[in-house]
Amino acid sequence: MNRLGLTSAVDAGGGGHVFPKDYAGTDAVVEQGKMAVRIGYYLFPQTAGKEAEDFLEWTAGYQAGNNADPHDHGFELEGAGEFLAHSAGDWETSWRRVPTSTSARPRARTRRVICTRS
Repeated sequence: MNRLGLTSAVDAGGGGHVFPKDYAGTDAVVEQGKMAVRIGYYLFPQTAGKEAEDFLEWTAGYQAGNNADPHDHGFELEGAGEFLAHSAGDWETSWRRVPTSTSARPRARTRRVICTRS
């Protein structure tokens, strides 16, 4: 990939990737020292209404800025991704229909995620 000019990428979270389970393949490549590009990744809560629980679980075992690769910013957790709370998501830019569960109290759910301490 480097030969073609690709040296870095961003995983903005979402898309059904569940952290940390679905990152095992990338973790294995990093552990083998074969990571050819730098990847910064962001976490995206998977279940509407349970966002704070996701972030509490993640922050108990992982820290933003943690770089698993020996290269500077090789495979680095950057922090929260596209959504802090599903109810506060910008669904207007998505091709999917707005989930009915997102209409309830976006401010309260977002505040719960931001104010939750690990």
